Amino acid sequence: MQFDRHGNRVWRDAKTLLDSEHARRAVGEVAVPFGMCAEPSNVKAGGGACPYRFRCAGCDHFRTDVSYLPDLKAYLDDLLRTRERLRAATDIDAWARAEATPSNQEITRIRRLINRITAGLDDLTDDERAHVDIAVATMRRHARHAPHPASPARPTTRSRLMTTIAPNPRTAAMTEGRRADTTRRRQRVIKALNDATARGDDLNVTAIARTARVDRTFLYRHRDLLGQIHAMAAQPAAATATSAPSRASLQADLLAAQQRAVRLHTRVRQLEQRLSQLLGEQTWRESGLGAPDDVDGLKQHIVHLEQQAVDLHIQLDERDQDLAATRAANRELMTQLNATKPTR
Repeated sequence: MQFDRHGNRVWRDAKTLLDSEHARRAVGEVAVPFGMCAEPSNVKAGGGACPYRFRCAGCDHFRTDVSYLPDLKAYLDDLLRTRERLRAATDIDAWARAEATPSNQEITRIRRLINRITAGLDDLTDDERAHVDIAVATMRRHARHAPHPASPARPTTRSRLMTTIAPNPRTAAMTEGRRADTTRRRQRVIKALNDATARGDDLNVTAIARTARVDRTFLYRHRDLLGQIHAMAAQPAAATATSAPSRASLQADLLAAQQRAVRLHTRVRQLEQRLSQLLGEQTWRESGLGAPDDVDGLKQHIVHLEQQAVDLHIQLDERDQDLAATRAANRELMTQLNATKPTR
């Protein structure tokens, strides 16, 4: 789920990367406010010497991922508010306003990037979305603050100060509590797995998670527990292949057969309707009662109208964002005006 500045997927076709490739990419990139930068001089300076003045949205050395989506949305909102605030300002020269006003190209590029990332998330399945959410939460928890384009030297000093601050006792206590809670959850999972094995119950992630009173994502985060569940689920099938099936397995087979029958019935109905339509069209053509409508033309017209509806919806969203930014800038200006108005 990594994207370049145009919103194109970077690793769509990549399946696996060697450890050496991971190391090379880690050495050849540096964190920037909304992703990673691979520009050599900026990487050499630790992210504080961008030759393009941190215009990441227009640089091919920039790439981002789904974990930066909230930051990109906040940055877009800041750009819109800044543009409306500068349009309403009267105590600034025209050249200064033009230099400080965010460009329409940058706003369009950030909007397009946000839309591409959101569309990429919508294309994922529920399981893939759950794994992505876990990865995003982990990355945002451990991410370092990148330098801001307006003040690239400030984060270096801040990072040095952060290393000299003593650890907070409350934070340490919370960490220890979290570790203890994880240990208790693991013990409950192991106990539930052993009890289910002793009773001969069906072993699966959902049943073990329900019995141990944990979330399924907890098992997916702890691969050793997930491996034990899969290993013990496969072991009884090989050991008791000649024994009589249990009641739980028979019920599971019955439920699966019922669900398969429902799916087959639904599929048969769909095929019958399709066959009826095809026979009706064939009879209509062979009867000579009249020529059918231009179905292809109507379908093309429908596709054209749907595309127009999508474009209008995107334009409406952009107008809503501009209107929200204008209202925010208006409230700030009214507050400043009321604060500076002389009293009689």
